[in-house]
Amino acid sequence: MSRIDVRELTRPSDVGDPAAWDALNARGPASISGSRRWLTAAFATTHRDATPVLFAAEAAGRLVGLLPLALHDKKTFPTLRFAGAPHNDLNDVLAAPGYERTATAAIVSALGDVAGRGWSLTLDDIDPQGHLASVRDGGVLEWAGAGVAPTVDLRGPWAAAASGPRRRQWNRRLRRLRDRHAVEWRRIDGAAMLDELPRFVTLREARRQATRREPDQPPTAFFAAVVRELAPIKACAFMEMLVDGSPVASDLYLLDRPSALMWLRALDPDFQSYPCGHLLLRATAEAFASEGYESLDLGRGDEPYKFVFGAEPRELLRARLRWDVQRVQEVAQSPPTGASDNRTGRIRA
Repeated sequence: MSRIDVRELTRPSDVGDPAAWDALNARGPASISGSRRWLTAAFATTHRDATPVLFAAEAAGRLVGLLPLALHDKKTFPTLRFAGAPHNDLNDVLAAPGYERTATAAIVSALGDVAGRGWSLTLDDIDPQGHLASVRDGGVLEWAGAGVAPTVDLRGPWAAAASGPRRRQWNRRLRRLRDRHAVEWRRIDGAAMLDELPRFVTLREARRQATRREPDQPPTAFFAAVVRELAPIKACAFMEMLVDGSPVASDLYLLDRPSALMWLRALDPDFQSYPCGHLLLRATAEAFASEGYESLDLGRGDEPYKFVFGAEPRELLRARLRWDVQRVQEVAQSPPTGASDNRTGRIRA
């Protein structure tokens, strides 16, 4: 195996040949959140005040691994996070086949150097079966759980996971709806997504106002930019339930075979008496299973409806620099003298 060298880059364009970046992979859908297109959307919208910091692993001059991060709060409390976070549902290092562990280990080793600059590192929502998780035995990072993100195995008996009474209730409600309206299912991908995007935004906002929720995350500007980036390569799609030709339920999926991630959802509050979200999810799972997808990723959160469809809980991971964690513990255990960190001029927390 060739020696792995790690370069720290401050512009995505410094990675070099875009095709080399595109050839790197993680388990889906983490490849999407580490892609050039995702970074373009992030730094054009929610990361306008952040600085790109990319750790590129190379073997004999060939790109074999990449960890794209963003440096936030550079003047006050500089912190490295995944580019696009906190709006990414799954994150990991990207790697070339055969270099998954070696490239990742080299990048993690390089991360240890940033503590000397007074930077913190917070990596959330890491794939527990991914490349980063495979090097947890190193001494650079401290690991902890980061919440649940359930997944449905489309190769298993997911269709029978819901109880018989619940499935019969769905069917009765669907028949009742069809007695009064025309009901159909639709998938929109490619360039047509750009025409559908304003309607999706309007539907999400209508539900937010009806439920009096706080403004949705991620911001509209970010997910709209993601759609504009991913739609041309069909790495995303809208799955919709239509009533009389208009969507009453619409889900935005990120597509990274063999996984499909339900990233965002929009529901018409005027049809809340019908289980439109459940009906759409059932139809979507059937469609993706027929196309050979193996996993339906339902994203972060342990909402009960996810387990109705036979989803299995998956505990995501969080990583921080071990130096950061030790320093926080030292501060917590020391008397409140107001003493500052000798290296950074402030108490780290």
